This record gives sequence, structure tokens and C-alpha cells, in this order.
Amino acid sequence: QITHIQRLRACESTLKRFLEVASVLNDGDHLGPILVQLPPTFKFDRPLLEDFLALRPPAFAFAFEVRHASWYTDETYAVLRQHETALCLSETEKQTPPDVLTAGFTYARLRLENYTPKQLTAWRKRFDAWLAQGVDVCAYCKHEDAGKAPAYARQLLGKAN
Repeated sequence: QITHIQRLRACESTLKRFLEVASVLNDGDHLGPILVQLPPTFKFDRPLLEDFLALRPPAFAFAFEVRHASWYTDETYAVLRQHETALCLSETEKQTPPDVLTAGFTYARLRLENYTPKQLTAWRKRFDAWLAQGVDVCAYCKHEDAGKAPAYARQLLGKAN
């Protein structure tokens, strides 16, 4: 609704209602960052992004998953940093995410069909470096069809399968 239909416009009441529902989980450490996933055709619009991010209450963390090339700029990263919002590092067959931090946490979506141990080790090294800097890491493996996510997660955590 907020991202694909309203496209971040005139969505204050919808966002408020969504966050009211989500706040049930925000009574401790139960609610992590909220993923704001934009459609692939959604181009960067600085005023629109700034207006939307101004609606975020401080108690909630947002991660933005952008898919249009116009978002991968220093200008975007500066706006996200200003609002303590993470750029979602989403890896797909078509896209390699930049090595950019825009908040005190990062949000990664590992979405390749298959990962080699070498690829997972590279991600783990990235995560370890960020953790050493005090950056919280939220990482998700999207492999529900093949059931590979648990094995990939174990490898990212450095555990044998």
C-alpha cells in the first residue's frame, strides 16, 4: 500500500496505522528494522524521500530496499544517513549491492539462487567488520522455495552444517 500504491505520497495515515500495529512488537527487542521495499520503477525523488522519512517516529528503524539505478548515489546515501535509515543491501542475479552504511545498523537480503561457501564467507567477513565497528547487522536469506536459507544462515554464523 505505502510503497507500491501510494508510492510514499500522502501516506501519513496509512503509515501511522501500520506502525500502530507493529508497535505491539516494539516493547523490547522483538521488532527489528522495518523494510521499505520500493518497486523497480520507482526513481529517486529527494523531496519525496525526505518528506516520507520525516514521518518515521524515532522508536522505529527503517531500511530502504531500492531497485532503480537512480537511487545508488551519494545524494541518496546522504539523505538516508541524515535520517538514520539503512540502505538495504539486496543481492540478486541482476544487482550487486554497494558497500555503503547509512545508519548504525545494516540490513542485507541475500537473494541469489545459490551461494557458494566462498560467497558466504565474503558476506560473513563484511558482517564481522561491521559488527567490530559497533554496527548491528540484520541479514536475511531468501531461499524459501529450495529450503536453503537455514543452511546459508548457519554458514554466515560460522557454524558447520
